[in-house]
Amino acid sequence: MKFSIVTINYNNIEGLKRTVESVISQNFDSYEYIVIDGGSTDGGKEYLETVSDKITYWVSEKDGGIYDAMNKGAQKAIGDYLLFLNSGDYFIDNNVLNAVSKFQPKEDIVYCDTYFSINDSRIEQVYPDALTLYFFTHSTINHQSTFIHKSLFDKYGYYDSNMKICADKKFFMSVICKYNCTYRHLPITITDCNLHGASSDGKNGATIIKEKEDILREEFPAYEADYKRMQELETLVEQFYASKGIALLKFLGMPHKTMLEKLIKTKVNRTRY
Repeated sequence: MKFSIVTINYNNIEGLKRTVESVISQNFDSYEYIVIDGGSTDGGKEYLETVSDKITYWVSEKDGGIYDAMNKGAQKAIGDYLLFLNSGDYFIDNNVLNAVSKFQPKEDIVYCDTYFSINDSRIEQVYPDALTLYFFTHSTINHQSTFIHKSLFDKYGYYDSNMKICADKKFFMSVICKYNCTYRHLPITITDCNLHGASSDGKNGATIIKEKEDILREEFPAYEADYKRMQELETLVEQFYASKGIALLKFLGMPHKTMLEKLIKTKVNRTRY
């Protein structure tokens, strides 16, 4: 089994250095490393030249954005499984690839857990063993800790480069929830991802919402109406629990918030398509 690790970068030389070092220090031999730089002007190209003997393939040239660059890396990859570890993100230690290989993965998608860091704070994200359409409407698995079998790109296509932020979510939702590809959760944390990227920027909130709605409209049209209804119900729950009379209602035995949320999920799941 061979891994293909793909890093994309643009004008983030310090993040690039940290990412590259975490990959080339792995104590596992069966992997290739691909770096796609978008024509950086901060010294990124010059840095890549100094470590070129440790990188299988790299290029520094203008591209069409995040997902165009990721697609370029995927098209160059020849490994069995691809993982996208973008500049600024890094493997938590030099034993990551070796640890994953010991699980002898055979599924189409193999995903692990992730640390998210911003400034001096760090939280661990542990993903569920079961991935559902409901899960993907609220969250997603993290491409920095997910191994994707190369055959999926050959069979179902690459990332939608017309999207700015949610193309990886669209890919995962499509291959798992639409095409029923196999998947497996490995209970190990393998990467630390920094929260300074586009998907974490509050200014991109409207874009994220629109792209999520576009995904449902294009890939799961039968679910779109239920999704909007579910959002309305969840908003009502939030408003209800923020109201001034909630203390009295709790005293009178009003159901806990999580119970109401479970009722919402149950009602949505019972809807016939």
